[in-house]
Amino acid sequence: MRNNTEEVKKNFLKKIKMILSIIMLSLIVVPCITSCIHGNNPNKPADKVEEEGGDPPKVPTDPVPGMTSDQMIEELVSRKLGKINQDTYFYTFDIDSESFRDDLDKHMNPFNLGRKKGDNSGRLYLISDTFDKRIPGGLYLNTEALKKKQKETFREDLLLEEGIMPEDKGLDYNFKSLSDVLEWKWKIAKFESEGSYFFYKQCYPWLSFGSMPQSYPGSRKPKNMYRICDPSTDYIAVDTNNGKPEIYFINITGLNHFEWWITFINKNDKSQIYSFHVGPYSIMKGSSDDDKVPCPPEDDAEYPGKTSIMEKNYAKRVFHMLKLSTIVRLSLGKDPDKLLDDLEQNAIEGKLLEKLQYEAYKAIPSKTLSDEDAKVLAKKRLKDHVKINPFVSFSNLGDWDVYLTFGEFCLDFSSTATQTPYMWHNTVKLTGTDADEFWGKCWN
Repeated sequence: MRNNTEEVKKNFLKKIKMILSIIMLSLIVVPCITSCIHGNNPNKPADKVEEEGGDPPKVPTDPVPGMTSDQMIEELVSRKLGKINQDTYFYTFDIDSESFRDDLDKHMNPFNLGRKKGDNSGRLYLISDTFDKRIPGGLYLNTEALKKKQKETFREDLLLEEGIMPEDKGLDYNFKSLSDVLEWKWKIAKFESEGSYFFYKQCYPWLSFGSMPQSYPGSRKPKNMYRICDPSTDYIAVDTNNGKPEIYFINITGLNHFEWWITFINKNDKSQIYSFHVGPYSIMKGSSDDDKVPCPPEDDAEYPGKTSIMEKNYAKRVFHMLKLSTIVRLSLGKDPDKLLDDLEQNAIEGKLLEKLQYEAYKAIPSKTLSDEDAKVLAKKRLKDHVKINPFVSFSNLGDWDVYLTFGEFCLDFSSTATQTPYMWHNTVKLTGTDADEFWGKCWN
């Protein structure tokens, strides 16, 4: 009887163990079967599935702290449109260094300006290139130093006749900004064009006023023009045309070319400066001329015999003309729409998209801006900015002073206006009341 009782107990324990084993096995097998039914591999880590109430989306971080997207767009567009930062643009020269002459060649700029080591006042100094292989350039501390350098450009046996440096013309030499310098050069150019002389009478005036023979063809012809520098160079006139300048030019004496910098300076904020380089371009190009100096790719003037082939047009002795808007477009190398394409690509490659996503999140934390939406927004913002930029639409130049600075100007002698005899008066103004009066003489 006792043996039967123990046997029953053993059988009961076996059944309990079997039941427990089945339960344990089901706990393992059933989830695997369920997982397989739903297409998951139990041997592969499951993908993270974002569920409601799960981990929050990644919080965007500021890619460019300290700048807004508006400032980034302004910087990007400005870089493409030739903006000048005066704090970094001009080189600081050590006039006592052995490398000073080499530094002048390396760091020359179209405005002939530099800073002087040891002078922390922010002052700008005139600098010049080597002239005629015998007169080295230099940095000039004042007007007298520049006058002395002018004297070196003449033969020692030449009796120089003193010019006039009138103080009442505001021609003092104390430049703190590019605006100061360009206005100073412009005042000298005007002063000389009236028959006066600065430094010495033997110095060529930059512009000399004179009548222009009307026998040269052109649908619109100036009655008078200003001769540039000396009789072997070109003639120029400007029609301000209600604030949208048109530059007329003609070459009647040789195979010359021109190089210009057009500089815009905001009247209300002199630190807002844009400069556009155009040329060198050849005028009256002959068959023996080097192809490195092409003729301008456009001509806005109308005259008999004008064709679509610019080489033929610029071989004619006619009045040529370039609108200010054409000059800037030639400098940029693109139409506004194509420029916008470049800006969009730069925005995509830069951090502007991340910045727009960050700003959207900061405004509404629950709002996320996809990469595609950020591209669309960037394109719209860039388009709006370029559209209102005066250098693309030329719709609002009233707030800007516009100057033309000359570079290379004489093919026969390889002269450049950054050399000592020319760089101190090689700039004219295209806008403003005094410019209207100055250039108005060409049409009266």
